[in-house]
Amino acid sequence: MSAGVYKQNFSGELAYKYFLPSLLPVNIDLDDEMVVLLINASTELGRLDTLGEKIPSINPFLSMYIRKETLLSSQIEGTQASLDDVLDPNITKNQHLDEVINYIKAMNFGIEKLKNMPLCNRLLRNIHHELMLGLRGKYPGEFRKSQNWIGGLDSKLKNASYIPAAPHELSALLSNFEKYLNDESAKYPLIQIALLHYQLEGIHPFLDGNGLVGRLLIVLFLLKKASKQTYFAYFVFFETK
Repeated sequence: MSAGVYKQNFSGELAYKYFLPSLLPVNIDLDDEMVVLLINASTELGRLDTLGEKIPSINPFLSMYIRKETLLSSQIEGTQASLDDVLDPNITKNQHLDEVINYIKAMNFGIEKLKNMPLCNRLLRNIHHELMLGLRGKYPGEFRKSQNWIGGLDSKLKNASYIPAAPHELSALLSNFEKYLNDESAKYPLIQIALLHYQLEGIHPFLDGNGLVGRLLIVLFLLKKASKQTYFAYFVFFETK
């Protein structure tokens, strides 16, 4: 099955082509190599889950791993901060550090909400609000109503590296995304979240902060699928890869 199609929006001088991803789920044929990788990853998560159950007080470990995960994820987005910065209570605040602090708040917010709220588009909007509040991002907590694109600082629609779905496509795409997000019939959670992460980044539903929300989605999805102690297993497993 195709990953998606390119479609044209507008005509004449205003015309541009955007990528429309296929709706989920998609058929994936698991070959022998993929089956082995899936089994190994699931086994490692299970082992770490067991180790987490042996820790009498897991919260201090979780707190540190959340901060480390936050820093690594923010650095992917170009944030210039170190773990020492995050842990130093006396450091002067700056925009880069504020981004990391917001990410920590957003992750803790999402983990707390997940206790009595399903994973859904509303939760993702709330997380985005926590992430972008007071930062460079536009419209915290709102799905975009205009076209965005990926490229260099001076890129335009005509020379963008990637143009996600046009605004009028978002309603159907996000509805399908939310449905698959809560599809209990999906056989393999690790494959399910891989597809969900790809789909979210492909749709690029926010004007800014899509990468950060996408990585938070992985955390929350696996916590939702796993036992309480797998909080620890998630952070250890994915930071060692």
